Amino acid sequence: SLPVDAGAAAAASAEAAGASGALGRCIGRERAKGCGLLERVRRDLTDVAGFCRGAVKPTNDLRGLVGDISRGRTPVAWKRAYVTPSGFGVDAWLPDFVRRMGQILALSTSSEEWWLGGLFSPESWITASRQHTAQETQVPLDELVLTVSRTGAGLAVKGSGVQFKVKGLQIEGAAWKPAGLALADAIKAPLPTVLLSWERRTEDAGMAPNLEIMVPLYLNESRADLLCKVDLTREEGTKASAFYQRGIGLVAWDAVA
Repeated sequence: SLPVDAGAAAAASAEAAGASGALGRCIGRERAKGCGLLERVRRDLTDVAGFCRGAVKPTNDLRGLVGDISRGRTPVAWKRAYVTPSGFGVDAWLPDFVRRMGQILALSTSSEEWWLGGLFSPESWITASRQHTAQETQVPLDELVLTVSRTGAGLAVKGSGVQFKVKGLQIEGAAWKPAGLALADAIKAPLPTVLLSWERRTEDAGMAPNLEIMVPLYLNESRADLLCKVDLTREEGTKASAFYQRGIGLVAWDAVA
């Protein structure tokens, strides 16, 4: 079901992240967009219910809305609010939207963990995280490089800058083992919560230069929207060209994230 008091419950989210900072402003925009879209969806569904009861006078827009929903299509006004995979029907769009609003509600009390693929504008968050890091570390923006690290038993946290916990990522064409990236037969695999950080660009940024590999991070598995590229390390013994030929990548959104 759709959130009832998303606007009121999320009103403190910008303050929770520091309203005057880049991340606070980003959360504020996410909240405003989400609450505005929520109001639109509720109004449209109320009109559709009234139309079905014969209590609302039909208009061309309402007929189009009823036609889309009855055929399983996501109404255009909803779909254009943010990027979704091709062919994303209304039966998938509504649960996904509820999950996104759930993140906005969670951000009203904490910004410790982010579902990057569930943001309405993930590119804006990536930019804001870079600006936030530059402000906190006093490192120029053009000297910061985006890295992703795993945590857990036997896995070291790379880097010493500002770190953000990011959940819901998927890896395609490879496996991420304690020693680094390795070729794998699996087409796609979910990753546990990872640490995203902007590190100062140096020759010894935490891993041997000959093991570095630049991995693209896409919005979803269609790979139509490239969010950014991140530095990862690969296992010794496997050439970087093997990963590039495999077309490995990270994906920020997944239906079961």
